[in-house]
Amino acid sequence: MVQVGAQPQNSAQGAHFSMTEADTPIAPRRANQAGDAPALPAPALSAPAPPVPVLTVVVPVHDEAGNLAFLISEIEAALAGRTSFEIVYVDDGSADGSAAELAGLRRGNPRLRVLRHRDRSGQSAALWTGVAAARAAWIVTLDGDGQNDPADIPALLEARDKSKASNLWMVAGVRRDLG
Repeated sequence: MVQVGAQPQNSAQGAHFSMTEADTPIAPRRANQAGDAPALPAPALSAPAPPVPVLTVVVPVHDEAGNLAFLISEIEAALAGRTSFEIVYVDDGSADGSAAELAGLRRGNPRLRVLRHRDRSGQSAALWTGVAAARAAWIVTLDGDGQNDPADIPALLEARDKSKASNLWMVAGVRRDLG
């Protein structure tokens, strides 16, 4: 869990990937070159933006169709009633139907935001995209394959809340082999 700043930003400025919501594939963008047309302003939204959540859960995925809904339900069960949150899934160029499944899940879940890389760019790039898109000041990252248990998130939040440090910016867990 990492605090990325007191003023979360939605800007993709400086990111290596253009970010769009919904089912639109995205690809790495190149730096502006001489003669490039100026960027167009973002269209105005007719509805007010949702309140900024306290926590963003970023989940990079690649070819995880069939596992996506289960992890979303686990995240929601772990955080429901504890804090306001959003879930940002970053599909890293899946070829197995993950994009279509995420689009369907997003329609029924206002907390879920879906970003997509057109081509596979790797887990680190997918994490970067998700963190750059996060609206909350506190971010949790989870693997999309279920290796991290969302039920551990409340313990991290509790450790953060009990800390007496005035400049706390990160809380981390350590995986232990109990077998």
